[in-house]
Amino acid sequence: MTISHPPFDRLADLAEGLLGAADRTAVERHVSTCSRCADDVAWLIHTIGLMRSDDTESAPEHVINRAVRLFNTHTTSEPRSAGIMERLVAIMRFDSAHAVPAFGLRVGTDESSRQLLFDAQPYELELRMRPMAGGWSVAGQLLGPAETVDYGEVELVGDETRVQTRLSDLLEFNLPAVPSGTYRLELRFDDERAIEIPALELGT
Repeated sequence: MTISHPPFDRLADLAEGLLGAADRTAVERHVSTCSRCADDVAWLIHTIGLMRSDDTESAPEHVINRAVRLFNTHTTSEPRSAGIMERLVAIMRFDSAHAVPAFGLRVGTDESSRQLLFDAQPYELELRMRPMAGGWSVAGQLLGPAETVDYGEVELVGDETRVQTRLSDLLEFNLPAVPSGTYRLELRFDDERAIEIPALELGT
């Protein structure tokens, strides 16, 4: 035989004393013979009692509003470059001006050109510099676990000059020509990591 149980909201109304006399009598009659509904009512009475005895104070409205604003600013309004980055300082381990090029490195026929290889584990950064009419051009490629890099940009910063470009699909780049001098080169990728060369000498 199929037993028809009162809806849960009716049991809740019974626990809170919100039912009229006729409805209360009908629901109580069912609960007195149904262990499942009796357990539900007992649980409801206990829970409602705990809620009514809770004297915890909510945080002031201005505090809640400030927390919401801070969360929204952090998650939706920050520019992509504003997040915390892991910064790696690159260490030079090859300079064509002082050594014979290692196997696998690109070598130009112009003796005034220069090739450098920097180590920034787990990455390597290859740079090629050559003189041009407008100063010096800097090109290069990010080497290493390339499958973890979705996009990136490169910036060359001097005392009076700042140029930048984006990495290609092959993680290569070619910066506009800049005057001779000392520059800081920074390669940023995936908004999470950056490789920095603090002092890059061009034509000095």
